[in-house]
Amino acid sequence: MLFEKHENLIDEISQFLSIQMHHHPLRSWQWLLGYCNWALNAYPLLCPALQSSYAKLWGKSIPLAPIHLNKLVIQDLKWFTHHLSNSAGINFLEAQLWNELDAETTFWTDVSNIGLAFWSPEVELAFMAPIKDSDICYGDIFFNEALAVVCAIGQLTSQTNHIVYLSELIP
Repeated sequence: MLFEKHENLIDEISQFLSIQMHHHPLRSWQWLLGYCNWALNAYPLLCPALQSSYAKLWGKSIPLAPIHLNKLVIQDLKWFTHHLSNSAGINFLEAQLWNELDAETTFWTDVSNIGLAFWSPEVELAFMAPIKDSDICYGDIFFNEALAVVCAIGQLTSQTNHIVYLSELIP
């Protein structure tokens, strides 16, 4: 998100909250929430802050009908602007085109409901860890797969730039 757009959104939310009447027409709410929703592309973790505003608009359809701000909406929008101004948002990695044969390192992962592992033969590195049934994501195989990949990349990127990931999920 461009810095100028970022600052404009923060200003728009601040103006929306600073109006003395503490109510706005439905059309204004929809416009502001559309702008905030667009920002979620770069700041997806801010999504929960909009829930109270969307709940406030539920079932409303008259564009100029005044809708009052309540304490929860004000608190959530302030939280949204605070985190918007203090967060880096999504950062993309720089992509380069290279052939699989140019890989310096290959790694495999394997997971189950109770454990995860990764292995890289080129750097002679292997890791295995049990997942306890008290862990919050116990039994979530998709989370465990993502965790294994992130762990492997975290270990291998300090040693190499070109990594190939292989999984039993990919033929």
